[in-house]
Amino acid sequence: MVWLVLVNIKLIFYPLVRLIMSNLRYRPEIDGLRAFAVIGVVLCHIGLGFPGGYVGVDVFFVISGYLITGIIVKDLRAGTFSMLDFWVRRIRRILPAVTVMVVGSLILGYFILEAEQFKALAESSIAQSLMAVNIFFWLDNMSYFAETSEMKPLLHTWSLAVEEQFYVVFPLFLSLLSKHLRRYTLPIIILIGVLSLALSCWALMHKPEANFFLLPTRAWELLAGGAIALMANEKETSRKTAEMAAWFGLLLIAAAMLIYDAQTPFPGWIAIPPVAGSALFIWANGRQQTSAGQLLSFKPVVFIGLISYSLYLWHWPILVLTKHVIIDISLPWKLGILMTGLILSILSWKWVEAPFRRKGALSKRSSAFGFAALSTVSLLLISATIWKMNGLPYRYDDFVLLREDISWEGKEYKSELGSYVKVGARSSVNDRMEVKPSFALWGDSHALAISATVDKLARSHGLNGHVYAINGRPPIIDSAVHEFHDHVVIRSILDKGIKNVILVARWSINLTETGKIQLPIMAENLKNSGVKVWLIRQVPESNNIRTAQEFYMAKRFPLLNSMPAQFTVSKEEHENVQEHVSKAINRLPKDLVNVIDPAPYFFVDSAKLKVYGNRAYYKDDDHLTRAGADYYLSSTFDAIFAEIAEQQRNSPKAD
Repeated sequence: MVWLVLVNIKLIFYPLVRLIMSNLRYRPEIDGLRAFAVIGVVLCHIGLGFPGGYVGVDVFFVISGYLITGIIVKDLRAGTFSMLDFWVRRIRRILPAVTVMVVGSLILGYFILEAEQFKALAESSIAQSLMAVNIFFWLDNMSYFAETSEMKPLLHTWSLAVEEQFYVVFPLFLSLLSKHLRRYTLPIIILIGVLSLALSCWALMHKPEANFFLLPTRAWELLAGGAIALMANEKETSRKTAEMAAWFGLLLIAAAMLIYDAQTPFPGWIAIPPVAGSALFIWANGRQQTSAGQLLSFKPVVFIGLISYSLYLWHWPILVLTKHVIIDISLPWKLGILMTGLILSILSWKWVEAPFRRKGALSKRSSAFGFAALSTVSLLLISATIWKMNGLPYRYDDFVLLREDISWEGKEYKSELGSYVKVGARSSVNDRMEVKPSFALWGDSHALAISATVDKLARSHGLNGHVYAINGRPPIIDSAVHEFHDHVVIRSILDKGIKNVILVARWSINLTETGKIQLPIMAENLKNSGVKVWLIRQVPESNNIRTAQEFYMAKRFPLLNSMPAQFTVSKEEHENVQEHVSKAINRLPKDLVNVIDPAPYFFVDSAKLKVYGNRAYYKDDDHLTRAGADYYLSSTFDAIFAEIAEQQRNSPKAD
């Protein structure tokens, strides 16, 4: 039963007013500070100003550390502290709201998210229920500020997990200090906080994801608030000093919200201003009533503070799920998301938080623990089922292929250094017999993008081959890039007796000056070894990095989105981009390299590039989808493989 309680401690930012009033003197300016923090977070996330508004979470950490430390210390000194009662209060006041939010996100996700995304949501729901979602995102090598992170509906719950883990350890630690080292409690808390900050500063450079998500590098922020609570009995401060400290504290927080952005290395030492600012404000108003405190005690501001927990919970999944259905989140949509978040937070506060704050609701240990167990087990079972069933893909059968155009990356064709992947025709004896390969496809991510088409067409001609393809590694012996890999590939080609090598790459980026010199040398060496070299010029680049994504969203949610542009760059624009590459390729001796330009197939329908038909032909601005490779390159490779097949038929048979 204790384990279930630990799993479900859902305290973040918000020991509610009645709890505060029953244990500490109620301070409305702290609710006002919560409002300041949550407004910064929400506006930052929605894109309505405050690029550094994410520091509001750090403000919440300080507030939470202050309030919870004050409550625990008061009970410890009165001899009434009980861990079980502590957990009961956490369950009553926190667990219901986050449970409703997660369930709501899963319901909305069922109707909005594709299978892969819905499965990922279920995974994060499991981690959230197990009080470890911050660890989950860290192990997933997730950067909080990455574009992919912005599509995770439960990403914001990482901060709940940090506090949950803190509240498992800290009350026990504080209780031990109170019993054995009471007079040294404050210095020990400060020392641990300094060590945590030092660890954060180190991790900022060496382990940035761990630094952002994990408790050891965040603990100092909570302990800063705890230290302020432990100073509560110190002598009063002059009004002037308190005024200066309070306003300076708010200035530090506001400056961080306005100056910091997604590129700011965070946390570490850069988090000191908002943390110090929060601590100064709380400390100053605990000594004197300041004008800054009175400003934040304004009733509308306090009300935002009261609903801050629910507002924090709901604004993010609403924003993320909207991004999954709307191509362009314009200002009206942003305002709509803000209003929806406010409405849901008020409803959550009134109908979920408030009822459970009342003394009779889950006040008994058995009822609180039972609710914790029931909610946890239910969420785990629901989420595990979604995960086990791979995100319930049958929900959108009509869109599976369209989704593939976004997600497929050719991983099954990706080779390691010097290795290869078999494609085309296979041995007639369950692939046990080594079949001499007819060709090699060698290239970078552009080669991976077309590998499925090459595989299919090779089969149709009865040919088999090897794929040597790694992202960002062009098929050239180029000491400036990956010389070792290149030499290993060539050695493998020669050892396997491959007589045809097809080079595919994003030449405009990957053909370096060294590569321009080495390409004809490499081709001549291969020719002298009896290898024919085919070079496929780069496919035209589109001008929309979200081509497949926008096409998919327009197809799936046509009432909310318009189709992206059907035709993009012109043939002339394509030729201008490729001009410097074309000069180098045109200089290649025709007896060394068979250069094939697929561009004419791309500009048949119009003077401009056609990026979709019934399917998206481009995944992004330069990579073809599987459908695009089939549509545009089938003729090219059909001709190549026909020649290779003829070559094989006319070659003398080995004895």
